[in-house]
Amino acid sequence: MLIKTIPKIIPPRSRVRLIRADRHTPSWKKAIGRQFRIGYYSRKDGLDCIWLVNENGAYEQTTDRAFLVKYFDVEHLSQEKNFCGRGKRRLRKIRILTPLERLNGRSSIEAYEGAKEIWQKDDPDVVCPVINVLLNGQRVLNTAAAAYALNLTHGKAAVVALEKTIGYKREHPRVADYARVSN
Repeated sequence: MLIKTIPKIIPPRSRVRLIRADRHTPSWKKAIGRQFRIGYYSRKDGLDCIWLVNENGAYEQTTDRAFLVKYFDVEHLSQEKNFCGRGKRRLRKIRILTPLERLNGRSSIEAYEGAKEIWQKDDPDVVCPVINVLLNGQRVLNTAAAAYALNLTHGKAAVVALEKTIGYKREHPRVADYARVSN
């Protein structure tokens, strides 16, 4: 879920995802899609210096609010009120979801990001589990995202599964539309 209004001071433990890079941030191009948490603020640096905590729980880099809003999507705002983390434990590692786990996510954003990641990695070992989600998925958003991912991949198994989906009379229109595009 992307947040529409971002508070002036982003609470620690909030989750953000890098979504763009440009000529001012060329080193970020390879990191697009990475997820960070907002770390606790330092009394010495003040509330203008936002610490980004990487997936290993290490304070990796700093930014300010303007850069954060420009280059990151805020996925989750925490309810943390203790901005400096006094008496709090260090942030721990984030469990990074696999593309297949993201494809099976509960939000359409997560499901389609997983589908996009599956397409970008183009791993033939993932095609069978994606076909399984397409044919046996419980939620329309997951089956539609699986059809979208298979539509972008190559291989006979993907085409057969998509054709089979088109043949179902009771298939959701969105799933059938993604399946139809490849044919």
